[in-house]
Amino acid sequence: MERGHSMEFVGNYNDVEISVTAWKDNNTVVMASTFAGEKPLGKVMRYDKKTKHRVEIIKPHVIEEYNKHMGGVDLLDSIIARNKILMRSKKWDMKIFFSFVRSSYRKCMVTVQESRN
Repeated sequence: MERGHSMEFVGNYNDVEISVTAWKDNNTVVMASTFAGEKPLGKVMRYDKKTKHRVEIIKPHVIEEYNKHMGGVDLLDSIIARNKILMRSKKWDMKIFFSFVRSSYRKCMVTVQESRN
């Protein structure tokens, strides 16, 4: 599959239409949605290493919707993956407490970064 190419498969499960869209950007991205599908197609600018210029490629609607609404959860997950805080315990209640501390700390980091911008 060439960069910018996408394919959509639509299925039905319990009378709910599910759209599975595969899109080739740098890597292949596969998304399933009951809300959005491949159409309408949008456009996005990407850098092409071969021509050493920015080129316009086609982007499916489901990718646009995901990028528009991904904000909170994906941002928090990526921050958690990058910044490990080492607090360990064998007791389950302390693990839950440390999890809340980590999440609160990271949410504060996001708030500070947003306030600076």
